Amino acid sequence: MGKIKEFSIHLNEGKQIYFAGEEIKGNVSLNLAAPMQMFRIIVLVEGKARCTVGDPLSEKVLNKNETLFGVPIGSSDSSNTEHPPGISVYPFTFLLPEELPSSVEENHGIIKYKITARIIFKGLKGLISKDWKIIMPIIINEVIDGNTTENQNPVKDVMRRTPGFFTKQKNIQQEDLLVTLEHSMYCPGEEAKVTIKYKDVNARKMGNIKSKLNKYVLFNPKQNKRRHASRKIIKEIVDIKKKTERIYQRILTIPIPEGTPPTNVQTKSIKLNYTIHIKIDGYPELKLPLTIGTKPLMYTQENAQQAEQPNASYIQHCESTAEMNYAPPPYFQSSSEWTPDFIYTPDYVPENEFDFPPSYEDATGWAVVE
Repeated sequence: MGKIKEFSIHLNEGKQIYFAGEEIKGNVSLNLAAPMQMFRIIVLVEGKARCTVGDPLSEKVLNKNETLFGVPIGSSDSSNTEHPPGISVYPFTFLLPEELPSSVEENHGIIKYKITARIIFKGLKGLISKDWKIIMPIIINEVIDGNTTENQNPVKDVMRRTPGFFTKQKNIQQEDLLVTLEHSMYCPGEEAKVTIKYKDVNARKMGNIKSKLNKYVLFNPKQNKRRHASRKIIKEIVDIKKKTERIYQRILTIPIPEGTPPTNVQTKSIKLNYTIHIKIDGYPELKLPLTIGTKPLMYTQENAQQAEQPNASYIQHCESTAEMNYAPPPYFQSSSEWTPDFIYTPDYVPENEFDFPPSYEDATGWAVVE
């Protein structure tokens, strides 16, 4: 390395995970064995989103820089400056924008952020002759807060029985089902609560229920209008009731696995959406949109009164959850843990998710049913 004995980036408290709107504070350390002529030392924080399938697209989502030594960026001066020997420490601060997409790594698509420190040298005629560069990857999460009114609101829909040839319209209306997702947003590690009940309060026979949570990754959807990947987040949950059992309502709890990437609709190159699919015997399939967030709902006395007595373990989970709820794997790791179920050209969300025959593991999956 010659005259350069050390060139490194250090972030305050060793932190490498941030929320949009936070400050990134750290320093760049340089240790020279002897004086050295250089043009400037700069530090940059950059973010890029890209997809590599279909019609590829790459876009910059963040680009900030700061000159630590030498000629400032934008100056007309093109001469080198002598840097003294020994250890020099240059602090830096970057304020992140309020709106940034979350870091994510998928097959054929990625959103990544990094901090880069560069020593730039200039040779004859003011041309850049070479530079030293070090890179530190960081993780940034979009602020998707479960404590906002918008994300606390329930998601409601109605399931209407498929009419038969001799079915009376009045009887069909009496069998309408009201399906309610308790909140529109959940975080990894939480459980989504779905209540299914008859609008007509009389108890009656309700068929078997199947449900699953799917992630849909869209790649450059403006150009690749029908190209996306799907991944089943949880095993199919099956709730079976005896044919003679009469019931007014049922409650499903759908676990959100740890490490599930947040919803992302900010970038053009890659978007992440989630859908809960519910199928009940005798009814067409229902699809409920779900937002995966980064800051869980913290139960207070005010909003606890609006909820239906949340269980103690869930409250404890909310109180103990750290500020950062999701940390994707480092970017240099391969995302080969799974292969998309399909990359194909039908509609964005399959018209009937349950048309696909389940595997043995899926058919014997577990459920948490109250």
